[in-house]
Amino acid sequence: MALLARGSVTDRPWGLTFGALGIRGLTGELAVVSDGKTYRVAFTRGAIVAAHSPLASDAAVRVALTGNLITSTQVADITRRMAAAPNRDEIELLAEMARLAPEQAQRLRRRVVANRAARAFSVERGEFSVHDELTLAVHAGSELDIRSVCYLGAKNNFSEERMGDELRALGGWFQLKPDAVEDLPQFGFSDAERPALQMLVGGANLNDLEHNHGSLGARAIRAIIYALVSCGACEIRPATRPAPSVTRAPGQPAQRVGQTASPTLTSRAPTPRAIPSQPDSGAVPTPARDAGSSGIPRPLASPGSSGVPRPAATAIAGDRTQSTTIPHAPHARTPNFTPDMADARSMAPSQAPIDGEPAIRMRSPTGQRPMQTTALPEQRPTRKPSAPPPRRAKRNTAATTEIEQLLASKLPLLDNRVDHFTLLGIAQTANADEVRNTYYMLARKLHPDRLSAIGVVDEARDAQRLMAQINAAFAVLNDPKKRAEYVSILDRGGESAVRAQDAQADEMAMKILRAEEAFRMGEMALRRDQIAQALTAFQTAVELQPNESEYQALLAWAQFAAAPDKAAVANQTRKALLRAAEANDRSPTARFYLGRVERMLGKEREALQHFKEVLRIKPGHADAASEARVLESRLKR
Repeated sequence: MALLARGSVTDRPWGLTFGALGIRGLTGELAVVSDGKTYRVAFTRGAIVAAHSPLASDAAVRVALTGNLITSTQVADITRRMAAAPNRDEIELLAEMARLAPEQAQRLRRRVVANRAARAFSVERGEFSVHDELTLAVHAGSELDIRSVCYLGAKNNFSEERMGDELRALGGWFQLKPDAVEDLPQFGFSDAERPALQMLVGGANLNDLEHNHGSLGARAIRAIIYALVSCGACEIRPATRPAPSVTRAPGQPAQRVGQTASPTLTSRAPTPRAIPSQPDSGAVPTPARDAGSSGIPRPLASPGSSGVPRPAATAIAGDRTQSTTIPHAPHARTPNFTPDMADARSMAPSQAPIDGEPAIRMRSPTGQRPMQTTALPEQRPTRKPSAPPPRRAKRNTAATTEIEQLLASKLPLLDNRVDHFTLLGIAQTANADEVRNTYYMLARKLHPDRLSAIGVVDEARDAQRLMAQINAAFAVLNDPKKRAEYVSILDRGGESAVRAQDAQADEMAMKILRAEEAFRMGEMALRRDQIAQALTAFQTAVELQPNESEYQALLAWAQFAAAPDKAAVANQTRKALLRAAEANDRSPTARFYLGRVERMLGKEREALQHFKEVLRIKPGHADAASEARVLESRLKR
């Protein structure tokens, strides 16, 4: 196990350290130690796949209780069962006891992982280390996007004072990077946060955000910005200076408070972009990456780029983070940035001009490109801000084409019930790393959040059906014991052959059960002297199990007992009983009834020999002993 990085959680803003692990595409494990307690977060190619928290509030049973998946009366029993089976997976055990549906258990597992991973933000003082190996158990379908966990940690676990101090240390003015807008669904923002995010498209001071969107609360506003900054989705600049005074020209309308009218603008104000809608998954968003990628986030952006976690263009098998330090996330600056630009951008309207209003162009004295702004009449009546643009996922043509090609190639395999190796596209000799790498690549491409982000609508649920089977394949192939059993099944002819064998075995078992039931009913009918019912029951038993000697013997005896002319069927009965006796020489049943047949036909010596043979095989046979005593007494006389 190699040490990749170590330090203190207070060395720099913790969000930058945590977010960098996802941005750099780490495959390894983060450990945070504080007051003797250890928090662990496991990463695979930048996605969070498992987490451990020492706090009781992060136990699976507590998360299930708060999520209304179990009742308070079940908690004690489930906790005892978990303590008694420490080697059992807690989610599987809980799902079994609470009778959760598979999709409920999967959502619970993701919520547990999210809560535990986000708990790392609660550590005020402590040491952290990053290693290149995983010690936590990883389960299929539990991977989470680093961005959603950053937001969850900042919102729920970061102290308000610490978050405020770290934001002030980073800067005072924030603007969403253009290529970060389409990735906003991966943070897990709700519709309530959309107006604040829309304002961030044009750039804003922290105070302005808190003033204009006070209904969200200062903490929520700061958590939004902190999460965006942690994942490199924001440009950061120092707090802007007050706008310089402007001399109003004759005839020019008076400037309203907050209205931008700087004569020294040097660049065009950013045009507000529509904030994409959030996926309605009901759970913490999981990684959704650009199509055509392996899902590995690209390295930290260089100055001037967006720095938002986005996948690399090609897959890198077995990728590991090699750097021993985690660099600070870059704070991109616009080329030739001037204080005047900061003043103008800080006061630029956060919405597009309202239709029908006059627009003027102002050119700076330096000859830079003009900026279009809106001249507002001095006594303009108050108007409601324009409604947010309709929520529409941005359609990525290249990504959509790749998903369509993936579905076209995989769905026929799914419909033909191919084996797990063929479905994933790997050889039976593939090692564990190849299995995991292939699974994570497919999972990132087909996850519902990912499809929503690139504008793919899975109306036929083909992607959902394919992803479910890929999860099932990974659950088998990632477990050495299950994989060995599965390969054994393939060696026996594949799942279809094994299913046929199992179906045949099930059918045989049912026949055996029905035959035994019929035989017992026949015995009961014999004891009650209901010969007709006994005969029907024994016939059914022999039809279901023709090679069972006990059934043959009782059927032969019932036929003899039911015959009005017993002498006429005597030879047939003897032959049937002798065949049954030879088929199982350890069973006394056929010989006992041979004795009764001979006794009823008056052949007492032959009958006595049969009863003595029964007593030889089974000395405690009461009926045979009684018959033998009676016959011996008669023969002596």
